[in-house]
Amino acid sequence: MDNIDKISDRFMIGVEKMSLSTQTIFLKLQHTPMKTFIGNWVMFEELVFSVHASGKLEEEDRDLLGSLRYALVHHYEEWADVLRPYWSQVRVAGRHLRQDPFKDILETSVFAGGVSSYEAVQNLAVVREAFNLMLNDQSA
Repeated sequence: MDNIDKISDRFMIGVEKMSLSTQTIFLKLQHTPMKTFIGNWVMFEELVFSVHASGKLEEEDRDLLGSLRYALVHHYEEWADVLRPYWSQVRVAGRHLRQDPFKDILETSVFAGGVSSYEAVQNLAVVREAFNLMLNDQSA
């Protein structure tokens, strides 16, 4: 399996983990910069979960993680204001978030010694919910 196939597999695994309504909306989106951003995030998330579960980070996954992280950091500022109303609606332990979970994940060293941070993995659920809210809102 070459790198393109591996990237495609990671993307599809991530899309399959979306809720059915979010998955349907995402797949119907026209190819836009936001769809590209979400697609990159989906692959990033799948990679983080995979590494977290296995406890190790293979060299090719490290390279992919670095590339995805670079792209996400580079493009996040153009989406920060769009996403803020959605992540700010998400509650964790009954409380609204005070900090941007996207920035928390992207600015944190997600991997230490090849094992992902528990906090980063937990914040991924918040980000997924923000995407769910945004995509459902846009489809209404």
